Amino acid sequence: EDGQPYRIKDLAAAQSRLFGMQTFSLVTVKPDLSDPTVKAVPIKVEVTENRFRSLQFGIGLRTQNILNWEPHVSTRFRHTHLFYQLIRAELSARVGLSGYSPSPKIASQIYPVWRFSGSLTYPRIFGQRVAQQVQVKVERAFDQALALHDNPEVDLRTIWRPSDALVMQLGPHLEYVSYVDRTLLDNARRFYGPEFDGSYLLTSLDYSLTLDWRDDPLTSKRGSFFSTTLRYAFPFVTADDYHFLAFSGDWRYFLPVRIGNDVPITFATRVHGKVLFPLGNDGIPYPEKLFLGGSSNMRGFPSRGMGPYQALVTERTDDAGETTTSFNYLPVGGTFGIVLEEELRYHTSFGLTYAGFVDAGTLSNPWGTLTGDVPEPFVVGLIEGFRVAGGLGVRYGSPIGPIRFDVAVRPRYPEDDCPVNYPNCRAGTQLQRRLDLIRTFDADAKGPGVMVFFAFGEAI
Repeated sequence: EDGQPYRIKDLAAAQSRLFGMQTFSLVTVKPDLSDPTVKAVPIKVEVTENRFRSLQFGIGLRTQNILNWEPHVSTRFRHTHLFYQLIRAELSARVGLSGYSPSPKIASQIYPVWRFSGSLTYPRIFGQRVAQQVQVKVERAFDQALALHDNPEVDLRTIWRPSDALVMQLGPHLEYVSYVDRTLLDNARRFYGPEFDGSYLLTSLDYSLTLDWRDDPLTSKRGSFFSTTLRYAFPFVTADDYHFLAFSGDWRYFLPVRIGNDVPITFATRVHGKVLFPLGNDGIPYPEKLFLGGSSNMRGFPSRGMGPYQALVTERTDDAGETTTSFNYLPVGGTFGIVLEEELRYHTSFGLTYAGFVDAGTLSNPWGTLTGDVPEPFVVGLIEGFRVAGGLGVRYGSPIGPIRFDVAVRPRYPEDDCPVNYPNCRAGTQLQRRLDLIRTFDADAKGPGVMVFFAFGEAI
């Protein structure tokens, strides 16, 4: 408003809000200090209208397991000013080929996979503080159990932004999961139970809250971030539909350290986790569980590689009548987990940042993993599921965000071997279960695990 006092950071916030409309490609907000005698300082705002329509193409490669790879092509169309009402529409598609083989000795069977999604957002409610969004997704892909499934989803969200830092979302969610290849259904039954018929319906009410006080979401040096989600899944069609509560949280804090006139060091802290509590007799659907390990959490482990696993035994007979037995190791996941990550960053010239980090967390199943499982004592699960890792990394501040290279080291844990309580596990096959720098060259190595990650974006 005319005559309202302001600070320099208020101008940056105004610039960010204008960019957030996705309507302008260039936004300049700055005070006019040409006349030092005036008490009311004019603010000069210059904007350049964006191209409302964009079409993108790309190629990519996804993997969930050393024996499951998916090359694909993708495209996305976006319109940010539909009907000249700032209505945002987005359509995207990804089509590829995915192969699964239970053993390096057995040729993969190739399956076409795809993902089509679309969303429509109307932001002009109560002065653009409230938006209404509908999102639809249809996907055919392999899940964490390496079983091919179809998964259509529909979300209807009301998005409320009471301030620049606070965003809340609330709305219903509906999805249907149906496993396609019946020969791979045994993979899924390992995690859903022996009576699983290959499909289920999930209906829920989802709520999320995000508070973001970071100075820069891409390369944060000060401030904090908090996000939490709550999912209440309830029976909708039949009484046998899943009924559970899922709560997750993510808190990050960035503390700058000043040395002289410079701030070259940042202490970054992140605490995140998830808890799932069954309210019915059907347990928790496998994809909803918590999986730890990867480039952005518990970096001492490969993606979804922390904690217990199931050993899947597959036998195939070739035309000559020779039978090949292979083993594949799939993560069990957890219904309770929490991770603490500490990172010390040293910022240098040329956009380079060096980092040292320590990750510690636990993953357990205090309410059992499958229907009918005997729950493990809560404290015992926390202790047995505790893991720790540490390492060093370097980042380069590119225009699209940090390009990160991390090397992490962890002690040897039960999942590196074949404990007696891991049925059907066979020693000497770590290559199928774990892929780290040491065991790539020596599958029977007994030393600590070493992981190497090359990724985009900060881990914290």
